[in-house]
Amino acid sequence: MGRQKTTPTKFNSSEGCHSRYLDYIPVKPRRSKKRSNNSLSTGQCYKILIPSEKNKQFHLGKLLAGTTHNELPDTWSTCKMSFLFKRGTPNKHLLINLDSTSVLVELLPGNDVVEEVIYSRIFAIHVLLIDGSVFFDLYFCDLPLPRFTKRLGLCIQTVLSLVLDVPIIDDNEESEVDLSSEFAVAQLYKNIRKEREKSNKIECENVQHPRLKPQLRPYQEDAVRWMLQQERKTDAPEGELHPLYTVIKLESGLDIYYDKYSGYVDITKPTIETTTKGGILADEMGLGKTVEVLACILLHSKPLENEENINLETSPTVKLISKKRKMRETKPEPKPDLIDQSKKLKVPDDWVKSSSKKSQTYVALETWYNSVLQTACKKTEHKDENALQCICGGSSEEGSVTCIDCDKIQHGDCLGYKKNFGPYRCPQCWMNQPLLETKATLIVSPVSLRTQWCKEICKHIKGDLKVLQYGGSSVTPTYPNELTKYDIVITTYSVLQSELRLTETEKALSFRHHKRYSAPGSPLTRVKWWRLCLDEAQTVETTTSMVSAMAKKLTAHFRWAVTGTPISKEISDLHGLIDYLHLEPYNDSYTWEQLLFNPYSQGKTAPMLTFLAQVLWRSSKDDVIDQINIPKQTIKEHWLSFSTIEHHFYKCEHSSSQKVFLDKVRSHEPDVPLQSLDKSALKMVLAPLLSLRQICTYPNSIKTRYLATKKPVKSMKDLLDALIAKNNNESEEYLRVVLSALNGLAGIYLLLQAPEQAIEEYRAVLQLYTRFTEEEKIAKLSVDKLQVVHAMHNLAEVLDTCATNGATLRDDTLRRDCQEVEKKYIEKFINQSMAALQDTLLITANVTKLQDSFVLDAGRWYSDLLEWIYVHSYDQELYTRIENLHSVANVECSVDFKNARSLIYAISSWDDHISNLRENAIQVVNDLYTHCPEDEFQIIVSDELVQKATDCHLRPQKKSKSSKKKCPVCVANDHLKAYEFELFFMGKRTTNFEDMSLKGSWKPTPQELIFRSILAIGRAKNANNDLVKDGEIHINILDTLKKEFKEVRKLWTHLDQQICAQDELDMCKTRLRLKGPNDDKPQKKEVTSILKNLTYNLENKVETIFLLDEHELEHQRIVLHNEEHRNMAFLDKNIATRKYLETLTQQHNENQSLDPCPICKNALENHWGMVPCGHSYCFDCIQQLIDQIRGQHLQCCVCRAYYSVIEISYTKTDEQNQEVETAKIAGNYSTKVESIVKLIMELRSEDCDVKILVFSSWVSVLNYVKEALTNNDIPSELVSSGSLEKQIEKFKDERQHITALLLPINLGAKGLNLVEATHVILTEPLLNVGDELQAIGRVHRIGQTRPTVVHKFFIKGSIEESIQKAVSSDSQNWEKNKVTIGQLMNLFENDNTSTT
Repeated sequence: MGRQKTTPTKFNSSEGCHSRYLDYIPVKPRRSKKRSNNSLSTGQCYKILIPSEKNKQFHLGKLLAGTTHNELPDTWSTCKMSFLFKRGTPNKHLLINLDSTSVLVELLPGNDVVEEVIYSRIFAIHVLLIDGSVFFDLYFCDLPLPRFTKRLGLCIQTVLSLVLDVPIIDDNEESEVDLSSEFAVAQLYKNIRKEREKSNKIECENVQHPRLKPQLRPYQEDAVRWMLQQERKTDAPEGELHPLYTVIKLESGLDIYYDKYSGYVDITKPTIETTTKGGILADEMGLGKTVEVLACILLHSKPLENEENINLETSPTVKLISKKRKMRETKPEPKPDLIDQSKKLKVPDDWVKSSSKKSQTYVALETWYNSVLQTACKKTEHKDENALQCICGGSSEEGSVTCIDCDKIQHGDCLGYKKNFGPYRCPQCWMNQPLLETKATLIVSPVSLRTQWCKEICKHIKGDLKVLQYGGSSVTPTYPNELTKYDIVITTYSVLQSELRLTETEKALSFRHHKRYSAPGSPLTRVKWWRLCLDEAQTVETTTSMVSAMAKKLTAHFRWAVTGTPISKEISDLHGLIDYLHLEPYNDSYTWEQLLFNPYSQGKTAPMLTFLAQVLWRSSKDDVIDQINIPKQTIKEHWLSFSTIEHHFYKCEHSSSQKVFLDKVRSHEPDVPLQSLDKSALKMVLAPLLSLRQICTYPNSIKTRYLATKKPVKSMKDLLDALIAKNNNESEEYLRVVLSALNGLAGIYLLLQAPEQAIEEYRAVLQLYTRFTEEEKIAKLSVDKLQVVHAMHNLAEVLDTCATNGATLRDDTLRRDCQEVEKKYIEKFINQSMAALQDTLLITANVTKLQDSFVLDAGRWYSDLLEWIYVHSYDQELYTRIENLHSVANVECSVDFKNARSLIYAISSWDDHISNLRENAIQVVNDLYTHCPEDEFQIIVSDELVQKATDCHLRPQKKSKSSKKKCPVCVANDHLKAYEFELFFMGKRTTNFEDMSLKGSWKPTPQELIFRSILAIGRAKNANNDLVKDGEIHINILDTLKKEFKEVRKLWTHLDQQICAQDELDMCKTRLRLKGPNDDKPQKKEVTSILKNLTYNLENKVETIFLLDEHELEHQRIVLHNEEHRNMAFLDKNIATRKYLETLTQQHNENQSLDPCPICKNALENHWGMVPCGHSYCFDCIQQLIDQIRGQHLQCCVCRAYYSVIEISYTKTDEQNQEVETAKIAGNYSTKVESIVKLIMELRSEDCDVKILVFSSWVSVLNYVKEALTNNDIPSELVSSGSLEKQIEKFKDERQHITALLLPINLGAKGLNLVEATHVILTEPLLNVGDELQAIGRVHRIGQTRPTVVHKFFIKGSIEESIQKAVSSDSQNWEKNKVTIGQLMNLFENDNTSTT
């Protein structure tokens, strides 16, 4: 049965409702809380543009929208559309209002383009009804589009694909091509070479220029021919269509241009601008790119009208402008004397006729105020715009020139102008002038290669050639015409970066006053260079960098990027070079991605290869190995083993670093690449690995996690001492915790009514005290005497009250022993206080002696000398001297020194005030102590003073602020602060006792500087000798007072510490007790405790720390018991480690021999093992012990302690080393550094003129190596960024006899030509294989005539072995952008296995 077609009926809004919801317009019901699921909700209403004659030329075609049962009106003048949504169904409906007629259209499922067409509002729509189907006849409203977004572009793409069958480009395909591995990059180079050989034919012309000294090799000739072809090729025809766009011809015959990638449409033909000629010269490092560039410069120079004959007997001349910009001194204009003249006030005649509300005084003041206001608001006279506006800021018109365009006056020499350059133009007017044409080639290189370029030019070119080293206009004033005189101008990337700001012409900020002068501008941008070459051009691969921005501003006929590594990370790096070269249209990042990079990443390599074959030339060493004739290079690997000391330290550091590393990466998945992490996260993740790598060469290269010491660790003895010191500190801390836990357990047992157990715990404390102070011969520790005093005091009290069966010999002397320990504890503080007192008395005596040596009365010298200065009119010199001294000291002067009365009053009152403050401060400090009657060299602090300090700030009770009185210690501190505030120039600070750190610095006060200025003027002008002598004594007194204050402050500090120590002795005897009913006071407000936790004010917990609830006793007993056992185990392990380290000390000292094997009693000579407790066994005996055990733990035969088998350390003495060493080095260094020094000494013995390059990733390691070389009389130079060129030249100079050149990888591994060296030493394995190849390439390159050797140093059983194995076996996955966190985790795991 066939489907019957429903006849559409005309529907008006005035008609009634129909039975089916599709046949009527739903009326919006009243709002209710519940809505029916069958109801339709209406969306926003959109007004649709109806096509007009204007739009007819932009007609696209018909778009199917949906179906309807309604009919359309014959004509309509307005059209509105809105969407209807039915709840519970995905179907949408479109309501079309054509004037008064409404049509409901059921949209096709998934036809979202209808919505986008309506939303976009860029289409004019004519609605058509054909056989029940609704079509939109679409027109563009206007072209070009008034606005464009990515959403609009997607809409246009969909519309054109449906209406005009224009295919849509799918750019969401996943990448199928490896873009970053070394293999992928190498394969790309090969494919480019094949593509160029197929499509690009190079003419065979002779490119050996007569002025070029070296004979070009065949591959170099090919490169030069290609460069000449690039520069000589004809320009592309104008009006070529941009490759992003395709032409679409509409029905009207109009051509529109459509970007099929973004969807943008335009009626104006987008064309390609004229592209710059040039390309990328990317021959592999060491193949002579410099010579190729020089050949191109000679073969294709700018045609000149008057060609000069060149004398081939001459050589190129290099001009280095080293003079600095001379800044003119501005002489201050003489200020007229200030004369106070009365000013006549113009008063209006009717001012007395004021209203009753205003007094006559008010009117007079108001009139005066208005007159002053009018005077202040008057505009200053308009200065002549043509006044001197030089960049130096000077006002002298000597040597000035006038700009012919703007009449601005500037100094000619400040801007490098000379009369023979023609009429003068200022830098701003130069911006409006056409660019200067020049024959010069501009070469931009890193700083390290600037001198090398100059030498290569002089070495390889015959005849006169003018070369300029341009150091920047900010250093050397350079007029643009100056640059046109040269054939080659060489500058650096740092100069480009610094001159970027000089080229900015936009207005940055609007200031109230105009600038006194404008920026000098960069002359580099005012010249159109014949050729622009960027050496090591990978520097501009980041298009947003400042260097890249400046490079793109330079204008040239031909642009070249010269680099041996055009791809640093991945193939996308090439776009930075394309952008610099202005290679239209691919310098635009969007065009590059859509047309080249995205297709290449999806496996469509043809477009990329075709383009790069035209602009990139590369020859690799493998391709031309038969032409370069470079001698063979040998690689030697030196595998070393840690010394026993280094091995122990490395294991400790490895354990700490691995723990930190795993904590840092716990939140990341193993497959996360490192390049996806931000800088801070990456730094934290790599820090543990960095630490392990560095200590393989230099133990103190950084602050390690395990060993943190302020002392430098430069030798193995220093390292051993540092390890022993750390072990000692850790052991003392463990012991302190153990003693504290035992005392706590004793107190809890007493509360639990178990005095016998309490007595055992107290005696355990005394046993440990005796063990580590008397019995231990090796591991003597400093025991916390307060813990011992607590145990002795409370044990004596318990023994007095409780009878015990297990009495000891020391029970009767406990109280006497306790007093002895207390005496020893307090003696340390007394001695410190006494030493500080003696220093104070000594310097106070010096002050008194100086005060007694005055010739005149006190204060007479500066009052008389000031009067003498004013009488002889030296006051201006005095003022200048005072201002200069304040400026040098960076002190703000608070004294009105230009008023004689104010000046004499200020300095005299300050002098008297200082004397009073000094006396008070010394007096209050002296009141804090008394001398012992029996021994005058002992200081006693009274118990009353201790109690006052305790109540005041040591253990204050809660009192009202009004009743709280400061103790003498706090009073003395306040006096010292007041004295210090006057004696020194201090910043603002609080005077509370809690703020013990005084802010500011000990600078001289303004009064002191005035005293020094007065004395200086008197001495310079030959004033009275008595006045000058007393002035010198006064200044000497001030200096001595400062020293005295520091000693008095030190005395107060030691007295305060002595008071604290006495209070601690009283407090330490308190033991735990149960809380009483009055100890728990309910808080008034619950919020109070919460708010206290949010403040920085710490409560005094000493009052309640010893109070426990009864229900806490058992819990605290278990906690303290576990704490005691855990820390005791750590202590025993540390004591064993200490013995182990002492054994290493014996082994390290040549004069001390090791104990014999405790089993066989044979001497330990060649090979032995050592367990962590420090006991050593011969190799045979230790093997028998290991064979006898079944598990993994071995028991020491001497101390009976158990240790893991993997903790055994083995030492093997090489029989060859027992003989007399031929090359014994001076000093004691790490294993690797000693091996490097021995290697260099051996190479020098074979060839005294040998030259060696030493590379490392860290400057600290190179400093350590240099110190070792210097101590062994090996001349060396460490390259730094500041003096790189000089150091390299010094190394190359045979007369200097420099053997080793030490270079950081990041500074010296690229671009340098160091063929004078024949040996390369890599101190550590590198994670990036490319950096290693670059370092080796410094010597293995064209120009090398001798065989070269690369020495690689590794430490067995360390992170270096793990890195070497990983990189050598899977180098492809260890490139910068491929390393993952999981790979680093594997390094630690492999290192852990090799270490054990």
